[in-house]
Amino acid sequence: MPSPLGDLADLTVDLGNEPDSYASTIGYTGTIVALDLIAGAVAGRDTDPWQDIAEQTTAVHHQATGAVAALRERGARCIASDGVAAGASRASAEEGALLLREVVRMTAAASATRNYLHGEMESAGNTLHLVYGDGREIELARSLAGAGHLTLLMTTAEVDQADSLSVVRLPRVADAVRVVLETVVLQELVAQLSDERGVPIESFVFANGDTKQGGLDMSDFEVAAYSPAS
Repeated sequence: MPSPLGDLADLTVDLGNEPDSYASTIGYTGTIVALDLIAGAVAGRDTDPWQDIAEQTTAVHHQATGAVAALRERGARCIASDGVAAGASRASAEEGALLLREVVRMTAAASATRNYLHGEMESAGNTLHLVYGDGREIELARSLAGAGHLTLLMTTAEVDQADSLSVVRLPRVADAVRVVLETVVLQELVAQLSDERGVPIESFVFANGDTKQGGLDMSDFEVAAYSPAS
């Protein structure tokens, strides 16, 4: 795709011009991979953390399909979502909140684990909780689910499913790879919740030509309203 910024640069990294969703799902994960490869080259990294990404993506997506299916009906009735993470996974929490707003049309926010534990979690109620992490995030997920709040935990630890708690087990990989795998889970989540709510994935309500490349026209949009009561 033509890029005004790319035209000004001496060197560019081409992501392949793959067809993408309006929510930039391929563009987001592709950019993470590209930036990590650039950083690795600059730092002189002698290993490739991406060599097994195809197999890892397939395995995580298989898990995610089942985990999300178990919560989709109740999740689609939630009025909001909270994403909670530490470290690199905070990028996933932010991406998850954006996708839920853009695609599912669910009010969503992302928080650092410490901030959430400090008091933000007190407002939990008919909320879908997405928790990313291997430390205190595990006990947080169990606490939320134990109080009856719908929770999806993404972790490398061995954590059992429970009432109100779905778990996707991630492989132990480099941070950038983990973020991509967490995003695979999120993309399956928003696909199933959108379907459950009857909201077509590409049906954006607002056309903002200054933030989306290509000169947008409202005729390109299929506006589909969603009401929790419908």
